[in-house]
Order: sequence, then C-alpha cells, then structure tokens
Amino acid sequence: MNKKLLIAFLSIGLIVSSCGNKKSGGTDGPGTSDEIELKLNLTKGKKYDMKMVMNSNAEMNMMGQAVNTVNNIEMGLEYEVMDVMPNGNFVVRTTYKKTKMDGETMAMKYSYDSETGQTTGMQGEQMSKSMKKMIGQYTELELDKFGKVIKSTNSDTTAKKSRGGIENFSFAVFPDKKVKVGDTWDSNIEQNMEGTIIVIKTKYKLNSVTNGIADIGIDGVMEIKPGTEGKVSGTQKGTAKIEVATGIGKEVTIDQDMEMEMNDMGMKMPVKMKNKITITMN
Repeated sequence: MNKKLLIAFLSIGLIVSSCGNKKSGGTDGPGTSDEIELKLNLTKGKKYDMKMVMNSNAEMNMMGQAVNTVNNIEMGLEYEVMDVMPNGNFVVRTTYKKTKMDGETMAMKYSYDSETGQTTGMQGEQMSKSMKKMIGQYTELELDKFGKVIKSTNSDTTAKKSRGGIENFSFAVFPDKKVKVGDTWDSNIEQNMEGTIIVIKTKYKLNSVTNGIADIGIDGVMEIKPGTEGKVSGTQKGTAKIEVATGIGKEVTIDQDMEMEMNDMGMKMPVKMKNKITITMN
C-alpha cells in the first residue's frame, strides 16, 4: 500500500483501538446526579451514513532532508445493522462507498475522487489504484453491548485479517457500569499495527448529557510495547458525542500528535505528524 495511505490507516486505527476493552474506575465529579448506562442498542436493518475526514500535516526525514507533506482524506461508508443475535450481540457491516483525497509533497500536488474518477498528479494515480480496490468492500463485525469486537470478517477473502481502520470503528467508549456527569474511566489495550504492537492508554470523562447526547472527553497516549520492533509514540485528545438511546457515535473528533519511524526498503524514515480526524454518523 502507498506510504501515505498506510500512515492514514495507522492513525485511524489508533483511534479505533482506543475505543475498546473498557474498564470502569476513576473519580466522581460535580454535575447532574442522574446516572446513565452507555451501551449499544441497535435495531436490525437500520442503516447509517458514516463519514471520516482527516487533515494531516507530516514531516518526513528522507536521507537527512526534511520533506513536508499535507494530506486531506475524506471517506464515505455505509454502516448497516445486519442482525441482533440471541445472545444480545450485534452484527454490523461497514462498506466503503466513496473517497476523495488531495495533498501536496515537495510542491507536487495530487488529488483523487472516486465518484468522478478524476485524478491529478503521479501520487494521485498511485493512490487511486489502492482506493479503487476498496470501494464496495466491506467488513462485518460482531459486537457486544459494550462495543467490543468479538469477531470480524472481510468481504475480501484474500485478506488474512481485518484492515484495522475506520471499518472497524464501533464508537464504543463505554464503561461497564452506570456513570454520571464528571465520572471517568480508563482503558489500557494493545493493538498490532503492521507487526508493531502499540500500547494505547486512554482516559474518558463524561462531560455532559444534553438532549439525549452524551459528551465524552478523550485523553490518550500511545507507545511501543517494550521488546517490540518499531517506533510509534504520541497523544490523542478529543471528544465523542454518543446518542444514549442507541450507543451510536454521532460525532467523534480527535487531534493526534504522533512520531513514528517507517521502514521503506531498508531505509528508516522518522515521521512527525499532526492529524485532525472527524468521524460522523447520521
């Protein structure tokens, strides 16, 4: 896969990873005394339009020379509830529908739009080859009520495992007990990204509940698991607006500040990135 796409899906994947395997705990805070239960409550046959927008600024060090890159990526997906299982789990399917991207590296601009088929620049041509293969592909997930992924299956039978990107995003930021405004809870999980095991520690806080929407603060750090090859570190902060009745994430916004090292044909390239990622479902 093109290096820019790989970095993009790594960034998205880290958000996905920070939204699973929750444990309750932390402190109680001021605010309403009404407790709410955050969990998935999906309806079979219901469909949602999912949109992801990522604006990224990166600096790569290539052979001692700093190379600045700007990337803007927009993806449209369909999120469909395929089944509600007897054990209470849900089966959801996320299908890639369209993508649009543009950017600039070393004064060379590129763009690609899957809906119009228009492509500009050599990098745009390269990216279009990868993205064209994704349109129409889907991932099915079995989720429990907390949004934890129990099982995943790709429509692409040649894929050995799920892609680890936005198609796996369950929007689950759920504790295992009722919470009230001011309460916090934590997660500490590991994610294998292209053979590199990354530890993601995240603290969540229920900031408010207004008109059935829970506003949840997200504050996370990421680091390489000791003994694992590769270099990835950074922070991600943001908010999630969750519909209490369904557990659907209406809007998730994350600011990432990351440093990593990529290996391209034996050449190690340090990369610094600042990403702003917004995911919405309607």
